[in-house]
Amino acid sequence: MEYLLRGWRKDSGATSSTAMTRSSLRMWALAGALALSMAAVAYRHADLRGSEPARDSRLAAPPRRIELWFTARPQLPFSRIRLAGPHGDVALGRLALDTGNALRADIMMPLGLGDYRVLWQTASADGHSISGEYGFAVVAPSDTASRQPAHAAS
Repeated sequence: MEYLLRGWRKDSGATSSTAMTRSSLRMWALAGALALSMAAVAYRHADLRGSEPARDSRLAAPPRRIELWFTARPQLPFSRIRLAGPHGDVALGRLALDTGNALRADIMMPLGLGDYRVLWQTASADGHSISGEYGFAVVAPSDTASRQPAHAAS
């Protein structure tokens, strides 16, 4: 005898856990896709990868330029670099976007001996704003061997 009667069907032996398993698989697939998309967004955030002069460096010759390298391309309209020295802010030239995810600005006057701070701000393509600062020193030539930085990134 046929078990089909107007919209009813024969019990196939499948339990309700089969439907739940399919639903769970869909939920896990959606969660995985969401996690991957969040990782992709996080990857586009720009973080400082390196700088010249390097963080905590002690230089016998004053630098002529500040260069900052990032993990993602910085957005020039949202970027700033400021150099503060022993006598206040130091004039910098026009901020430029360089190849290799870098920002640079020329230092407009020779730096004297002393401690300096580079303060920076930028945003990446996703609009996430980041900022930071680091220091370096211009010292007499005999003082440069006393302490060199362990790393170039800040």
